[in-house]
Amino acid sequence: MSSTPPFPNESLATLAGGVAHEFNTVLSIVLGYTQLIPDLVANPVRLHEALNLITQAASRGADVVYQLQLFARTQECPRSAQDLHTLIRDSVAHSTRQWPVTIQVRVELCDERVILPLNAAQFILALQHLLQNARVALPADRGTITLRTTVHAEASPPLLCLSVEDNGSGMDTAMRTRGPEPFFTGHPATGMRGLGLSVVHGIVQAHAGRLEIDSAPQCGTRIKIWLPWTCSDPEHASFMPETTEEHTRRQLADARAYTDVNTA
Repeated sequence: MSSTPPFPNESLATLAGGVAHEFNTVLSIVLGYTQLIPDLVANPVRLHEALNLITQAASRGADVVYQLQLFARTQECPRSAQDLHTLIRDSVAHSTRQWPVTIQVRVELCDERVILPLNAAQFILALQHLLQNARVALPADRGTITLRTTVHAEASPPLLCLSVEDNGSGMDTAMRTRGPEPFFTGHPATGMRGLGLSVVHGIVQAHAGRLEIDSAPQCGTRIKIWLPWTCSDPEHASFMPETTEEHTRRQLADARAYTDVNTA
């Protein structure tokens, strides 16, 4: 088991290379299609297609910036009282709705009502990244992913642990240590950007939490998010706003706007 370490100086090369690659791709698309616009004025259909591609490329660039801001914790993190279990169930329902039936997703939640001060959109994004990473680790899209919450009231201060566990390929020491670095990926052949764990790391830290990675090759991976815990007795939580269906749907939409299914 290892907690996420401070990033060494050599990781700056990975970060710089990743940023350069992403924005070179974005700028190539924008500049290329912009140069074609004068020739496409007489063809409204092709002009519309070109403008759509430019917009998609710009959105991709904005997405990269947003996720880097989450990692660096320069993005604002306004929080409100949220039902963590509701966010988990909704994230699983959205993220796995098109997954093959050969992947079993288990949700094992503690009996306590877990109301925490969270930025719902950011936390949903973190859960989506963890679920996507867990799926990628499963060989041939077969295996089990388990999400679990446990309350550790005996700790000082009391803690809530959210774990996402898979029985996939696992990580070696280098992957486990460097996984939270931006643009570091253990799956280069998939074309994934390697922002997932770095974004999760930043979101967790913005919530005064801690990220732990427990993994070994061919032994699966368990990622734990430790958060400060305060009593969520419903009798003392009546002043806390509930996560209504409409509110949750809006938060999921916000998260989807910044989620790329190819992000790892």
